[in-house]
Amino acid sequence: MARQNEVIHGQLVNTDAATLLVPNTAVAEIVHFSEPEQVGDAPSWLLGTMEWRGLRIPVVSFERATGVDSENPGAGHRIAILNGVNSGDQLQFFAIVIRGNPRLVNLSRDDIATLADRDADKLQLQSVSVKDVSAVIPDLAQLEQMVSKAGYRSERVH
Repeated sequence: MARQNEVIHGQLVNTDAATLLVPNTAVAEIVHFSEPEQVGDAPSWLLGTMEWRGLRIPVVSFERATGVDSENPGAGHRIAILNGVNSGDQLQFFAIVIRGNPRLVNLSRDDIATLADRDADKLQLQSVSVKDVSAVIPDLAQLEQMVSKAGYRSERVH
C-alpha cells in the first residue's frame, strides 16, 4: 500500500468501454494495431495472437472479457503489451486492445478517490476517480489467469 506522500506512477489507458488505471510496470510497450492472427475455437474475448519481439502472444479484448459486446478493433486502436506476473515462463506477456495513446500519470493517494469496490465479474479491483477522470483499476492478475486457463501462452517464434 502506498504511503500518503508516496508517488504512484501509472498510465490511464482507454479501451472502448472504460479508462483503465494501470501501474507503469504492467505495460511493456504500446504498439500500432494490426489484425491478430485468428485462433480456432477461441473464446470471444481472445482476438487471436500476434508476433512481438520474437514471441507469439495472445491478444485480448478487455471489453469482451468483462462481458461487454464490442466491435472488432481497427483504425484508432493500438495494442498494449502487458507483462505477465503470475504464469511464470508460460505467459510472460499478453496484450489488450486499447484506443489511442495512454496518458502517463504520477499520483499521490490524494489524487485517487474510490468510487466502488471490487467487481470480480468485470475484472475490476476498484472504480476510481483520478484527477477528475473516472477509471477502473483492472484485475490484471485475474485477466492473465483467464488467458492462461484457456491454454494460451507466450511462445517463441521459430
